[in-house]
Amino acid sequence: MYPSGYTYDQRLVELTTTTTTTEPEKTDHTIKKTNAINETETCPQYEDLFRQYGLKPVKVFSYIAWRESRCRPNAVNAKWDDQGNVTWTLNKNGSIDRGLLQVNSSWKTVTSNVCGSTFGDMEVLYDLDCNLKVAKYLLDNGGLGHWGM
Repeated sequence: MYPSGYTYDQRLVELTTTTTTTEPEKTDHTIKKTNAINETETCPQYEDLFRQYGLKPVKVFSYIAWRESRCRPNAVNAKWDDQGNVTWTLNKNGSIDRGLLQVNSSWKTVTSNVCGSTFGDMEVLYDLDCNLKVAKYLLDNGGLGHWGM
């Protein structure tokens, strides 16, 4: 149980500022293991937008954007053939991640509700506004775990 007045945001800040393990630091770039963000692995050009959309901690989302898309709003983790069929995806279940924060295609209903798009139209996730709005919904409904944090 957290002390009275101890907010969710304070717990998120701790994620990036405290050490939770006594094991030696690993070289993979996950916050869970190192609890530190390398400033060269961030997307500072989007930090004002993360703040504006309520995606906090901002530095964590800056790192997520770098890790997931290398700061590219049009990033996708799939390939298609000439007929439009997916021929490869990074996800073992066949789902596809799109946009700056790599929102997963399993969020069809959320995406259509949040972005006002046609159900199943996941192309809207390349739109920065839609991608960040869906990311905010995910943050508010499950936290950073949606990005493996």
